[in-house]
Amino acid sequence: ADWNDPQYVHSPIVKAKQPDDSNHPATEEAVHKSSYPLNEYMLARGFASVFAGAIGTRGSDGIRITCAPEETESAAAVIEWLHGDRIAYTDRTRSVQTKADWCNGNIGMTGRSYLGTLQIAIATTGVKGLKTVVSEAAISSWYDYYREHGLVIAPEACQGEDLDLLAETCQSNLWDAGSYLKIKPEYDKMQKELLTKEDRETGQYSNFWEARNYRHHADGIKCSWISVHGLNDWNVKPKNVYKIWQLVKKMPMKHHLFLHQGPHYNMNNFVSIDFTDLMNLWFVLELLGIENNAYKQWPTVMIQDNLQADKWHEEKDWSNELGQKKTYYPTDDGELFQDGNGKAQQSFVDEGGIEFKKADISESDWLYKFICGDEKWAKPSLRFETDEFIHPTTIVGRPEVKVRVKGSLPKGQISVALVELGERRRLTATPKFLMRGGQELGYRFGTDTLQEFVPDKKTKAKLITKAHMNLQNYKDMKRPEKIDADKFYDLDFLLQPTYYTLPSGSTLALIIYSTDEGMTKRPLEEETYTVDLANTEIKFYEK
Repeated sequence: ADWNDPQYVHSPIVKAKQPDDSNHPATEEAVHKSSYPLNEYMLARGFASVFAGAIGTRGSDGIRITCAPEETESAAAVIEWLHGDRIAYTDRTRSVQTKADWCNGNIGMTGRSYLGTLQIAIATTGVKGLKTVVSEAAISSWYDYYREHGLVIAPEACQGEDLDLLAETCQSNLWDAGSYLKIKPEYDKMQKELLTKEDRETGQYSNFWEARNYRHHADGIKCSWISVHGLNDWNVKPKNVYKIWQLVKKMPMKHHLFLHQGPHYNMNNFVSIDFTDLMNLWFVLELLGIENNAYKQWPTVMIQDNLQADKWHEEKDWSNELGQKKTYYPTDDGELFQDGNGKAQQSFVDEGGIEFKKADISESDWLYKFICGDEKWAKPSLRFETDEFIHPTTIVGRPEVKVRVKGSLPKGQISVALVELGERRRLTATPKFLMRGGQELGYRFGTDTLQEFVPDKKTKAKLITKAHMNLQNYKDMKRPEKIDADKFYDLDFLLQPTYYTLPSGSTLALIIYSTDEGMTKRPLEEETYTVDLANTEIKFYEK
């Protein structure tokens, strides 16, 4: 990104006069903030917990330029103050300073989603004093959150949301009348800029998204690293953690990865793993400097099993290299085999969002009916199934699909899903509450509810992974090409990473379709897609 580009340059920081060396308590107060139980657990063990408002949030100045470099810089300033490298003032007059003299200068960060994302952003600055991060369900590239392979892709259950709307939601300094009157004109201007530059018309990569890709600055990371992510997180999709992990794992600092079976979720109160205890050991070593063998207490990567929640796989890495490459080919009669392509050209008619709009069902209901092969919803797709697996097989890393396809219009989108078929009791989608107050955070302190995934009612199918691609990006993922109707194009793209065990007796299905009612745009028009099976395959890694 060109940091001198006007889109990245805003009002200059007004310097305050240098205060004397005295230290005073702050008069500003954080309000309406709830604590995270992991932080409460740490409070009871002698650590301090710090809450800091971002630019544009209530009580602060500025505009929510969601995830822009300005946000990273302002958040890193808090670490600098805690480390003793920046002056903080007691109030907005900026005449009397307050010091973090209670801090030993070693800082760790925790938090999920946006808070986890800020940890990645700040860590890439290499700011002094940041010793470790425990980044949960975090975004490493905002393009990978709102876009995919040249398409506008929604976070799960957030169809229509985009970066400008997230900025609007987070612009909480508009809640107060005085701030509203002061900030509103600049806020309105920034909203128009965000709406234009995020480009919902095409979904293509640009300098705007480049500036919001923290992975390009990963070489600045100096602190130790813990990532936590759900393998079924379709809000912050798994490739956000997978891609940053491929960089972090090669760096000299200590690094760990936890992958659980949940969606956009924490894991600090799971029954199957003593995560809070592990994090206590980690912070005692990283922030207090007390040698307690924390580095050797658990393996580099821990992955929760999708068949038995109390089973955690101990791995050295999470990548394709964990397995052996297998290639499957779709056949003319709807089977998926390791030897021999089909020869036919098969078609389906995509109706976009026409029928979905009429049906008035939820996106989750649509997804389950679709992957199960419900006649109405599976009709606009091609489905290919393997024979039953005779022994458990685990798919690891990122599957890759190659599809030769043509559309009846000079535009189009292709989606691909891998699905496990077979009626059985699968784990609950979210952890079940097992004991309220069952996890004590400290003696006569707070408590948390113990939770865990448990076998649930029988279901017919489970989504393993999927991905989507714009036909116009067949040559280059970052640049669209003009395409013609009724002309074949070769698509080659990666699915979301996974670690999924297929039990014996189950079947693997490859589904090729277009409109994903839960994630892609829903065009209100029909398009016929034709797939050349002789030039179509799915490649993944088994262990």
